[in-house]
Amino acid sequence: MLAALIALVLDLLVAWLSFNLWEKPFLDLKRYFASGKPKRTGTVSLNDLESHPNDVGLGASMTQERPGARV
Repeated sequence: MLAALIALVLDLLVAWLSFNLWEKPFLDLKRYFASGKPKRTGTVSLNDLESHPNDVGLGASMTQERPGARV
């Protein structure tokens, strides 16, 4: 039991160090590069918000594939 607790603490320590010393500096560089996704502006029509009988969960109607729709 003690070995498992020590392994857990070491694992969490390595994960924290890895994120803060390695991953976070790279994530901070994102502000200098474009994401490649165009930002959508404007309004959403009421038809886009209507639910469908086969939709499951909140917002499922927003992700339906429609011919010619941009997501």
